[in-house]
Amino acid sequence: MRKNCSFIIKCQLCFTSLFGVLLSLIRAKEHGYFPWWTRLLYFTAQSNLWIGITTFIILCLPLFKTGEKVRARLYTLRFVFTVSIMLTGVIYCALLAPFADESYHVWSPSGLLTHV
Repeated sequence: MRKNCSFIIKCQLCFTSLFGVLLSLIRAKEHGYFPWWTRLLYFTAQSNLWIGITTFIILCLPLFKTGEKVRARLYTLRFVFTVSIMLTGVIYCALLAPFADESYHVWSPSGLLTHV
């Protein structure tokens, strides 16, 4: 049961982090970013990409014979990325979103998936 829950949570984490970045890239021009790839210059997008990629690799580890050192390092790396994105989310929700103009689309699905 615990392994199934862990697998489901990892899949959700991988999906939401990558889908949030993809959604923000798709809607970049609509939000005033041109060219669209300039969204990738932000720390939040980069952190989400790294979390999604690292979690995907962790999900694929059972397919390969890897040692415990590799697994432990990937979990540590994902923890570092998670802490960095958590700080971004706290700053976003506490300082940016409450005071931002509605034209910044702070409560849009792409903004929430990317930051929270």
